[in-house]
Amino acid sequence: MSISKALGQRLEDANLGYQISWPNKRSENRLKVPYLIYEFISTSRRDRSLAGGSAITRGYLQISVVTKEGGFETEGREIAEAVADIFDRADPAKAAIIDSGLKIKMGDSQVLRSYSDSVNWRTPVRINFTAMKA
Repeated sequence: MSISKALGQRLEDANLGYQISWPNKRSENRLKVPYLIYEFISTSRRDRSLAGGSAITRGYLQISVVTKEGGFETEGREIAEAVADIFDRADPAKAAIIDSGLKIKMGDSQVLRSYSDSVNWRTPVRINFTAMKA
């Protein structure tokens, strides 16, 4: 299983009750606000095989919460906090994903500043990770 799929599966398994817009995948149904946008960003990959270790990949997820514009920011922030909680590294049950020979250690997560996309209101959540072979 890929890093992106493993992290995406955790989000999906949390079953927050919102549709998720996945990269390069058309939604069968029209997305109903509120919904989530999933983005996987790999920032570095180091091959440590010559040093006796496995390759290490670092990066982050950005999951944007999309809510209706014109209301208070509260709804988006509450959903964003629930998303961040799914990957909470302070909780030993959520601190790592070990699957199919892959170990993903969760890093810090933060709810970023909300903004308007001219139609809706977006609240990004950034979740850092480090992945390696288990």
